[in-house]
Amino acid sequence: MRRKVVLKTDVAYRTILTSKDVFCQCAYEITYLLGKKSGKRNHPHGRVMNYMQRIINKLMENQTQMDQILAENAIDSLPEYTDPKEIEISVTSPLVNSYIQIVQLIDGLVQRLDAMWLSNLIYRSEISKITEPWWNDILRLKRFVVLIVRKSSQQKNTAENLKDRLPAAGEPAEEREDAACATA
Repeated sequence: MRRKVVLKTDVAYRTILTSKDVFCQCAYEITYLLGKKSGKRNHPHGRVMNYMQRIINKLMENQTQMDQILAENAIDSLPEYTDPKEIEISVTSPLVNSYIQIVQLIDGLVQRLDAMWLSNLIYRSEISKITEPWWNDILRLKRFVVLIVRKSSQQKNTAENLKDRLPAAGEPAEEREDAACATA
């Protein structure tokens, strides 16, 4: 399934453009390739969803705070952007939908910051200080997802190597060891 996403700020567009392929691939692997282990309590999909939900909650708190500041200062509209960007993303997992939601929240928050800047409530230099934690959250999320996929593939390779080294049913262990030593 493909989903069209419209982003009004260049910052959000560049963010999703630079990370969507890696994130979509890793999300697919976590959801479907690692999904066979879904009976485990610490399943990677659940851990990533929890992490993403914490980011979403934090961004929504920021949005509420900014909306209050805008209301207190009688600012009731956000700036219009001349060239909103549209991008199609292949939704391979529920994780991708959550990722899109995070980027769209950041897009809205940047719009609110622009409205505050245009109304002289903040300086332009303050915007980067305010947005830095959001970008760090996205980078950490991306690293977290890639790390989970790498660890699981390493564990899978280790398990396959151990399986090759273990004696087969009915085969004496000594013969198997000798065969393993001969190949090494």
